[in-house]
Amino acid sequence: MLTKMRSAVDLASFLMRAEWAILLSVGSFLVGSLPMLVGLPPVVGWAIAAAGFVVGVVFIVKDIFGLLGRWSEWSMRKVTAPVEFDGELVVPGLPQIVTTEVGRVAIDPDVDALLANSQCNVKWQSDPYELPSPLAEIAPYVLRTSAQGRWPFNGPNVRLESDISAEFLTDNRDVLMRPGNFYRGLCSNELTSWVITRGGTRWPFEEQFIFDSQHRIQALSQSQLLNGVGVSTLAVTTDDRLVIVLQSRNSQTSAGMWAPSGSGALEPQDVAASPDQLLVNVVSAGAVRELREEGNLSATAVGASEVIGYGRWLDRGAKPEFYCLTALTVASTELRLGSNAHRFGTEERTWTADIQLIELDFAGAQSRVDNDASRPLWRSSLLVPNPAVLIGSVSVSLSLALDALVRALRRDPDIVSRLRDLGRASQVEEWQGTEVH
Repeated sequence: MLTKMRSAVDLASFLMRAEWAILLSVGSFLVGSLPMLVGLPPVVGWAIAAAGFVVGVVFIVKDIFGLLGRWSEWSMRKVTAPVEFDGELVVPGLPQIVTTEVGRVAIDPDVDALLANSQCNVKWQSDPYELPSPLAEIAPYVLRTSAQGRWPFNGPNVRLESDISAEFLTDNRDVLMRPGNFYRGLCSNELTSWVITRGGTRWPFEEQFIFDSQHRIQALSQSQLLNGVGVSTLAVTTDDRLVIVLQSRNSQTSAGMWAPSGSGALEPQDVAASPDQLLVNVVSAGAVRELREEGNLSATAVGASEVIGYGRWLDRGAKPEFYCLTALTVASTELRLGSNAHRFGTEERTWTADIQLIELDFAGAQSRVDNDASRPLWRSSLLVPNPAVLIGSVSVSLSLALDALVRALRRDPDIVSRLRDLGRASQVEEWQGTEVH
């Protein structure tokens, strides 16, 4: 209930800022009514009140009809299948396109291999992202239309303005980020999944905001979209079980699909929480926060984490996504699972429908059951011995995170045990520090 109330207030605030003219008219109406209530001479008071009342009514009626007429030529139609891009897709710094059943992501295995040891620092830009004029102009209509039947979640997130590539990571360049919010994402990146027409003519959103002059996907450094940073992590128990989360029907993306153990958006608090501002530590902080929220986990149950993958989700305006691996310090029997993992009435219950476990075979990641490049990498290996629970309902984030895990295990078969050791060592240090104090 609290989430819906907050989203309702955010939605009203967003629309009011865009429709200030009608608010001004309402204000004029109210001001014109005041003399009826205060002690002015009757003739003067009633004259002012009558004039203000008439003017207010005229402007309100005019603005309401203008508001309705302004969008009469516009229409939005949701695209149910992954967006069709004509021709070969070229994404700066990310040469490989991974296609799942429900979307496509551009990646580079070389980037994944370099991420864990990257020394790139986050350079924070304090001024928030604002929608460019063409998107700001239609934002009220977009938000009202896309939000029909539900209150969309709004909250802070982080915009990425640097293009992550192998060369970028090797050079240890600064990563530019600035604050944003989900509503601006709905009115920018998420328009990729809508067909928008005006007067029967399709609005060329992709041509203006997705592709550059050479019909390549725009670089993040050039893009005018929000490009909010997505963060996900795969949490593995001490008995080699992977926690997976079923997104509820209220979720704005991947509704009704299995997602990683923790999956969401990087927030400004994650940047502020990192003492060294290293990109990988900022990303891990965000992924772990999402993990604890969605998995209903205590801080002591979460061990060490490592960033294992990066990509740009093409069907969501080519927004950036990071994938992590987290070693839990507890066995599967110690976790709260099922559709009631979150108490009734808690905010996370709105977005999480179920929490379950699947078995992992780390040695199986080395095997190849086929060489079909059109299939996600994890399905071409034996990493998941019993994948039936996932087939047909695996989200893009979970599929790409599992792919990144396969590559990480092939580079370092001991990555999970190494993270477990780091987690245990960290907990010992914290315990000793508590004892000293």
